[in-house]
Amino acid sequence: MRFRVSPVDAGRRLDVRLAEENPESTRSQVRKWIDQGLVTVNGVVALRAGRVLRENDEVTVDFHKGNPIM
Repeated sequence: MRFRVSPVDAGRRLDVRLAEENPESTRSQVRKWIDQGLVTVNGVVALRAGRVLRENDEVTVDFHKGNPIM
């Protein structure tokens, strides 16, 4: 999964935005993806679920890396 942060979503938390992008997943599941190192922002592994997103950030979740907890 990959998306670019729009001006409307700038300033929002990474975990909240990811949960919205993937509605079948909970914020708890999203935080596990972040803890597992599956989420990157602009090519850098995201370390905090509460990271504030900026306009044009590119968020990627690599489900093929390891075995994500869904």
